[in-house]
Amino acid sequence: MKSILFLIALLIGFSGETTSLKNKVNKIEITSLPFEITNLTKYPTPLYAVNSELASEISLHAYSDVNLKKRIKYDDTNCTVFRRFNTESKNYILLDLAIEIGENERHLLATFNSNYQIIDTLDVAVGGSFDNFTFTKQYRLDSDFKATVYWLKPLSETPVYFRPDTPSFEAQRIDSHYHIDDNGKFIQDEEILYKPQIYKPQEISVDGKNIWGGKEEKINRQSKTVF
Repeated sequence: MKSILFLIALLIGFSGETTSLKNKVNKIEITSLPFEITNLTKYPTPLYAVNSELASEISLHAYSDVNLKKRIKYDDTNCTVFRRFNTESKNYILLDLAIEIGENERHLLATFNSNYQIIDTLDVAVGGSFDNFTFTKQYRLDSDFKATVYWLKPLSETPVYFRPDTPSFEAQRIDSHYHIDDNGKFIQDEEILYKPQIYKPQEISVDGKNIWGGKEEKINRQSKTVF
């Protein structure tokens, strides 16, 4: 079903060379905050591909591993506007851009100025398939435009691939907190580290299970000072 949606997105995205990013974004329903991305979050319809508009601005790659070291990128990589957030009171436009290659996904939060030029981007979600599609990096966006990115970072240098036969692996949960300033820049406020533990792919890929719902032990909290 997901492949069919992306085929539709490609058709919409390339149906006319004159269709601008602004025109595509204006056709997308506005999503109110707060928002969180989970394994159950649905793709909107219709989808609008923005490959041609953004290919020179951002890297259209995804990852085949939880470590975020094995990039994959093909000519037919698809980038769509996953969400358009309500930013009426702000001086910027805020989008969730989804980059999809097969069963692998990467999401960016991206801010744009009124001319639809990119101000800043933040990698906020990465997912792939174990038994089911699973986000091992995901985010929540609060009504005050503060974003928290949650990541299960494997401790081994050996890649932990998104595959049905992937064994249990040791990883550390990391929560990274950001806010968006008045200029549309993502500013990191703090990083929270948790005690490493063993994760079973079959358990974290259960529908409805999210990283922020884990019971890991907090071990360190680092504030980021801006000078």
